[in-house]
Amino acid sequence: MIHREGQFAGHGGLRLYWQAWLPEAETRAALLVAHGYGEHGGRYGNLVERFVPRGFAVYALDHRGHGRSEGPRGHVGRFTELVADLHALRVRVEEMERGRPLFLLGHSLGGLIAVGYLLTHASGLAGAVLSSPALALAERPPRPLRWLARGLSIVAPRTSLRGNVRPELLSRDSAVGAAYVTDPLVHRRATARFFTEFERAARDAEERAPEIRLPVLVLQAGDDRLVQAAAAERFAARLGSEVKELRVYSGLFHEIFNETERERVFADLERWMEARLAAAAAAGDELRRPASSAIARRSS
Repeated sequence: MIHREGQFAGHGGLRLYWQAWLPEAETRAALLVAHGYGEHGGRYGNLVERFVPRGFAVYALDHRGHGRSEGPRGHVGRFTELVADLHALRVRVEEMERGRPLFLLGHSLGGLIAVGYLLTHASGLAGAVLSSPALALAERPPRPLRWLARGLSIVAPRTSLRGNVRPELLSRDSAVGAAYVTDPLVHRRATARFFTEFERAARDAEERAPEIRLPVLVLQAGDDRLVQAAAAERFAARLGSEVKELRVYSGLFHEIFNETERERVFADLERWMEARLAAAAAAGDELRRPASSAIARRSS
């Protein structure tokens, strides 16, 4: 496995960190990862170890205000900045991969970013995967705190507030939460503006789901205590995609790629991506349009 890393200028000139894990042998397709709130692209080692040996190049950026990237921790001026940053990396990935199929994978906050991306830049992607997408929080902040954040977003948008991610709810594997707590690149801060922009993006995602036509796979933790599983199910049902599938994993916590039973999640992800690659090859690189647009829903 080959590891590469670098920086690029994101929206507004911020220096953003990216890294890639590449197969030693021929690359068959690429996977662009958008990570979740407070974390960074380096936490996807299980995904990398599973798919790089199978011919998938994995690319990940650290969002602005996260990980090794510049910017105040947990802050955005506009949610669209995160989408623009992702697109800037995609352009570079496509230059490096020279026409190979490209999948987008977004986890949690990254899932919401991926939805925003699909509404503006879906053309040319082989498909998108949403892992426990943050379309609605499992526990909505108390009303006074929401009012405070909305007011501060106007008068003092960079006011930093404590996030509510509880490490023990990430995975049933206690080692995952322990590593999260000691990871120097992880933070649990969010600014007032970040909160209001998150609210706006989540509303937009729900309202505009029918506009998304790209093949989409939604992988949702069944026992998610951080985001609402029901919101992912509603979103999947409203998608305009003719190729769409929802998988709900009973008993699994939020970070399904870091769960003790992650192999069945990876098996479903691999099956779906292989099916998309086969369909593209059979149609001469144009994804085949299925006869039915009914959503396939399975529980595991």
